[in-house]
Amino acid sequence: MARATTSAESLEQYFTNRFETKLLSHMPPEDAELTAATRLLEKRRELAQADAEQSVHREQHEQHLDKLQQEKLALKQEEAKLMKSLEDYDTYLKENDIRRRRALKKLREETSACDEKNHEIQVLQERIAELQDHQEQQEQLLAEQEIFEKYLQSVIKETHDFNEIDELIDRHATLKVTNEELLAQEARNKDRMRELQAEGARDRENHKVVMLRLNNTLTNLEAKRDTVSTERLHWENQATLAEGSACKRTLLIGRIKMATANLYALVRARNRRGASQDRIVNPELQLDKIKIYLQDLTDICRMFDEEQQRESVE
Repeated sequence: MARATTSAESLEQYFTNRFETKLLSHMPPEDAELTAATRLLEKRRELAQADAEQSVHREQHEQHLDKLQQEKLALKQEEAKLMKSLEDYDTYLKENDIRRRRALKKLREETSACDEKNHEIQVLQERIAELQDHQEQQEQLLAEQEIFEKYLQSVIKETHDFNEIDELIDRHATLKVTNEELLAQEARNKDRMRELQAEGARDRENHKVVMLRLNNTLTNLEAKRDTVSTERLHWENQATLAEGSACKRTLLIGRIKMATANLYALVRARNRRGASQDRIVNPELQLDKIKIYLQDLTDICRMFDEEQQRESVE
């Protein structure tokens, strides 16, 4: 708006200067003879004409300015449209680039997937070829084993226990498993029998050793008993003959009782049933118990040897 006002003032100054110069240059020579009033009227008429022309030119200039303003607005609108078009085109280019990248990525993925599928197809074709070879081998094997199927069918016809070949095969598998279990059990029984035989042999050896030790002990005890009996008779005779030797005899009897008591304690400790009975104090009864224990032990060893002999004969 300020620019339009400045342009109008410059245009008015231009026309004013121009008409003043024109009027001064075209003044007729007879104006000098006219009266002052006539000249004034003439000047006013020229000024009015100049004002009218200036008004016309001003209106034309304002119309031109309005047209220029409208053209400027139109240019700004066109410029805005062009900028919008440029932005849309740039957006289109960006979106097109994104779509192109996506298309390229999808193309690469599809190419890779196609390669993978081709590889899988090749692998599957090889697998199919292998399966076909395996099928041919199985068919050949079935053809070779067809004679066994005919044999099994003939067996089913001869027997009434089975109706199908599968039943016969299942029965054979069951019997095979049972046979293997029985063989394993037999092997375990043989191992256990060998262990028991070895344990019996060790027990026999131990019993023999115990028997020898007990026989030696019994012999020693019998010898000691004979000695004690002899000494007792001797000391009894000596007691009747010499009452003065009572202290020595009493001491000897004490030793004999002590030895008998020790032997009885040993026998009683080895005899479990005797451990629960009352302790015997009489030396003679103690010797009788020792004798009974040795006889029982001898009988047990003899019975064990006879049983082992019977088992060996069986």
